[in-house]
Amino acid sequence: METVVGTRDDPCVRMTPIIGQKAWFGPRRVGWGLAPISLEGWALTALFGVITSVAKRKGLSRQPMQLLLGSFSVVVALKGTSPGGPRRRRAFDLERRRLSSTGEPQAG
Repeated sequence: METVVGTRDDPCVRMTPIIGQKAWFGPRRVGWGLAPISLEGWALTALFGVITSVAKRKGLSRQPMQLLLGSFSVVVALKGTSPGGPRRRRAFDLERRRLSSTGEPQAG
């Protein structure tokens, strides 16, 4: 079941990812998009950075690099909440705190 919360400024912040119950990526604090919010999200981001750095040093061609970036983007989209900026991040953080105080399962 998808959890959606809203605020007066932003009526729709999806709290759960498309796949699974735990979100790995959530709205960014600065700018717009998604940023890691869990250990799994940070681990995947670090792994992506290491793999792309090694691939670049080895002179990997453009097509495998594009496939790697596309794969990473798909995982971020499937394991993330609604993308957004500071306003959505505040709504997301407020709802996470509310869920943790009630004992309900939470994203991230």
